[in-house]
Amino acid sequence: MKKRTFFHRLTFAAVFSAALILTVAAQGDADDPLVTLGYLTEKFLPQVVEQVEVKAAGRDAALEARVQELLDAHAAELEEKIGKLSSGGGAAAAPGFSVVHLTAGQKLTLSVGGELLLRSGSAVCTAPSSPGLVDTTAGESLESGGALMANHLYLATENGRGLTASGDVTVLVRGSYILE
Repeated sequence: MKKRTFFHRLTFAAVFSAALILTVAAQGDADDPLVTLGYLTEKFLPQVVEQVEVKAAGRDAALEARVQELLDAHAAELEEKIGKLSSGGGAAAAPGFSVVHLTAGQKLTLSVGGELLLRSGSAVCTAPSSPGLVDTTAGESLESGGALMANHLYLATENGRGLTASGDVTVLVRGSYILE
């Protein structure tokens, strides 16, 4: 019996040692880790990089579309403003004078603070009430229906003041105006 017990103990010790060696080997060590460096660099890392690139490309495309949308909106707004300026629909205040050509019967209406200088032709002052335009050159008021003098600088002190062309007229205008 003692021989059998010894044999059982020896078998048990051998099986236990083998299991212990396999357990330690399965956990890996510095030379052979459980997750190998090759797996990380050849499989795992490329998959992570691919997923990040796909998400970044999607966000780039969305951002690019939004920027293009904003650019298109601003371009349309600018084209509309340029169209109004070139068609004579009105002008925004500019730091210098703008040359404006009118034909007989056309009306130019200034905003408050707008200035005009008659360069050629003949025109009359138009205003819904008194005073019409202020002739800053002569230092007097020009009432509605009064003739503008060439090379005199006129100032609109209220909205709705301006001129009506009697023939072909060229004026210099500074400030906001509407051409009808």
